[in-house]
Amino acid sequence: MKTRKQKSIFLLGIFLVFLILSSCTDNSTAPELEEAPEIPPESTFNMDFSEFSKTGGFILDGNDADKTRPHFLFSAVTVGIWSAIVGVGMLIPSAAFVHALAQDPVRQDDGTWIWSYNFFAQGVRHTARLEASGENSGVRWDMFISRENGFTDYHWFTGWSNLTGTEGYWELNEAEDEKKFLRIDWSRNTANTVATIRYTDIREGAATNGNYIEYGINEDELYDAHFEIYDTVQDNRVNIEWNRTTGEGRVNAPVHFGDSNWYCWDANQMDVDCPQG
Repeated sequence: MKTRKQKSIFLLGIFLVFLILSSCTDNSTAPELEEAPEIPPESTFNMDFSEFSKTGGFILDGNDADKTRPHFLFSAVTVGIWSAIVGVGMLIPSAAFVHALAQDPVRQDDGTWIWSYNFFAQGVRHTARLEASGENSGVRWDMFISRENGFTDYHWFTGWSNLTGTEGYWELNEAEDEKKFLRIDWSRNTANTVATIRYTDIREGAATNGNYIEYGINEDELYDAHFEIYDTVQDNRVNIEWNRTTGEGRVNAPVHFGDSNWYCWDANQMDVDCPQG
């Protein structure tokens, strides 16, 4: 029969084994990056607003023709407002991200990979350093940017992507102020035929915190692209769907139209009755 002391030693042994196994499990979630990870494509960072403006949707000329296409114009203006807002805050980090795609990284002694390069934004020379390290069964990304005669090693954004590069997120800080500004969640298939990217306002204390715009593409024949836009202040959701080939589309905006119906336009952006079914 075991004594109380023997039982205590036995239980302590089990506890120590559990700690060791737990430690091994935690380490396995931070993969060693023997080879340079592939930076996720630009479509995971920069939302493609141009897809919706190819037919001149953001040009409001005020002529009589505009009166016959209010469904399309409402959609274009709604998307255009978001494009303008995020465009200002993302100018420099976006330029840094795009330039990183053309660089070759160098592996460091601690196993991280670093892309170092110069680029110009707003007519000023900048230096960028993108770091990649293993984290949570994927890759952690950190972007540091320096501005000539300005700030140094500003930690502008972080991110994470899985090892296959099919899902992840980015979190951006405001310019020269390490306060969260924007979160970008993204997912895609490897062929990039199905993908979504969502921008969410994450500014702490802001009235617009939680506002978002999502852009996505799919393989549907009728409507193969969409925007979903949500305003937390007005609890207002706008859904826009269109065909990237023909330009035909539709919009659902209960607050604006006063009902839950879809409102459609044709290939010329003119208002039409929506197809049945």
